[in-house]
Amino acid sequence: MSADRIDKQVAFLTEVDRLKSIERATTLGDGTRFENSAEHSWHVALYALILAEQARLALIEGLPADRRVFLRRYGRDRYQRVLGEVYTRPDGGHLGEALIRQGFAHFIAVPPQLRQPDSDCLIVAEQQARQARRGLWKRSITRAESLNKPEDSGFKVIR
Repeated sequence: MSADRIDKQVAFLTEVDRLKSIERATTLGDGTRFENSAEHSWHVALYALILAEQARLALIEGLPADRRVFLRRYGRDRYQRVLGEVYTRPDGGHLGEALIRQGFAHFIAVPPQLRQPDSDCLIVAEQQARQARRGLWKRSITRAESLNKPEDSGFKVIR
């Protein structure tokens, strides 16, 4: 292994360590304190690691045999991520809807994608997955939170 590669890896680990000092606006699951960005990143990484195989299989099952897909692009968001929707056929077959309906994803719209033609079907697909307790929605929410406190901020899914 080259010294340059090791230097880059150590620099990355040093940067990751700094995440411990960044406090987020979301609390821990038990509500005792705010989490820091390192904890949040760790949780996201665990979810990705543990659920990756199921997500991969669900995605493959949703693809046509030739694995050809069609993308409807809406532009980019402020982080330069491509905004759009993936279809399995030129005339439909919304892949995101299939994943949401199975409970493998939830609907989120980012400007300029807020009210696209498929938004309603994606919202209905999520509602059906929640009602049927599929995938992400298998476990019920056990604790309700008041959102009237001034310190409440950050991303929360409320339905």
